[in-house]
Amino acid sequence: MGSKRGRARAQGSARVPDSSFFGPESKGSALIPSVYDVTGAIQLALAPVFLLTGIAGLLSVMAGRLARIIDRGRAFLREVHLAMQTVRIALHEGKSSSKSVS
Repeated sequence: MGSKRGRARAQGSARVPDSSFFGPESKGSALIPSVYDVTGAIQLALAPVFLLTGIAGLLSVMAGRLARIIDRGRAFLREVHLAMQTVRIALHEGKSSSKSVS
């Protein structure tokens, strides 16, 4: 490792980017990144935000649909319960009326 960068890495200091890191527009100044680097950094920063927003929207829709399914199931069970009570009452009245006739 005869180069300066090789020695710097071996000593544990921070990596020094070469001129190609900053793009073709920044050959004279290593402190000013190119427009392409800035747009790339913004894209990389915003991509997870859009991904998480999409996932949150999908989960919201799915939770709403699940809530509707549960509500319909509860309403169905209520109707079944009322129908069973009606049948029991009808059977009980039928038995009691047949006993009184005999």
